[in-house]
Order: sequence, then C-alpha cells, then structure tokens
Amino acid sequence: MPMGPPSGQSPGGSPSGPPNASIAPAPSSSAPEPGAAGDGRKAKRELSQSKRAAQNRAAQRAFRQRKEGYIKKLEQQVRDYAEMEQTYKVVQAENYALREYVIHLQSRLIDTQGEYPPPPPNVNLSQSSAAQPPPASAPEPAPNPGVGTPLEAVAQAVAGLAAQEQLAESQGRYPSPEYKPEPRDEDSRTVDEINRQLHQQSEENSARPADV
Repeated sequence: MPMGPPSGQSPGGSPSGPPNASIAPAPSSSAPEPGAAGDGRKAKRELSQSKRAAQNRAAQRAFRQRKEGYIKKLEQQVRDYAEMEQTYKVVQAENYALREYVIHLQSRLIDTQGEYPPPPPNVNLSQSSAAQPPPASAPEPAPNPGVGTPLEAVAQAVAGLAAQEQLAESQGRYPSPEYKPEPRDEDSRTVDEINRQLHQQSEENSARPADV
C-alpha cells in the first residue's frame, strides 16, 4: 500500500528553512590565542633564565677551581721560601764558624806555636786537607878536608876574623843586652899570630930547595 507524505509537508515541496541562510565559517586554527602566546613567552623566559643560571654556575665553578689552584701555588711557594730560609740560616752559621776558625788559625800562625785548633763540629776538613810536606832541614856544613895544611888554616882564620868583624859591626848597629864586645888586644894578637904563621910558612918554603 502506498505511503503518503509525512504530515505537514506537501508532496514535491522543499524542506522547511530560510533559503538564504549562509553557513558560518569555521574558526581558523592559525590565529594565535592570547593565552597560548603568553604561555610561549613564559616558557622562553624560563628557558633563558635556566640557561643563564647554568652558565653562572659553570662560571662560578671555574672561578673556584682557578682560585683553589692559585692558593695551592702560593702555599707551595711559601713552603719553598721557608726551606730556602732554613738553608740560608744553616749556611750563614757555617760561614760564621769558618770565619772564627780562620781568625783562630791566623792567631796561632802569628804565635808560631805549630799547633792548630780543632775545626768546628759541623765542618769537615778531611777531604780538603792535603798532606803537608816535611819542613826543609838546615843544610849540613860542608867538610873541610884541607884543615891540616898551614895555608888553608891561615885562610880560614882570616875568613873567621872577617866574619867576626862583620858580626861585631852588625851587633854594634843593633846592640843586645847579652852581647859583649871583645877587646881589641885579642884581635891584634890574632893578626900577629897570622903574620907569624905566614912568615914561618915562607921560611919553610924557601929552606926546602936548599936542602934538596
């Protein structure tokens, strides 16, 4: 059985509604919303602040490291200077001891005692000291083989007389309380004896060819 049109509608008619009604356009998704823009700026601001804080922390960490390194370097220099000061004091004390020892040695050498004071306990002179050569002995007097001949005896007597005269002159210039000059009679007697010996020797030499 055929179905009729619904009630309220005529067959073949258009649906009810205004014919000129336009459809509203959909809102554009690209248009920024005020709330979303504020959130973006806030996020960027927070990111920049956190980045700046991280940079500040890194800079502070590097500064602390440099400061600690510089402090350690200064402490090492202070220790080195303290060691140098102790070494300088030791060297200075040794220098004073050596100076006093040298002065003592000079005084002993001036006194010509031949004894040297012991070195200070902190000075070792065993390595630097060399073997001292033995002192030179006085030359032995030369033997006089021709003492028995009269001429040589006379020559020796004359030489001894000249030496005595020189000694007397030198002692006369620098007199000493122990020196006592000999009388002139002994000198004249010695000259007479020398002349007598020379005369006897000449007579013997002149008498020998006559005997032959």
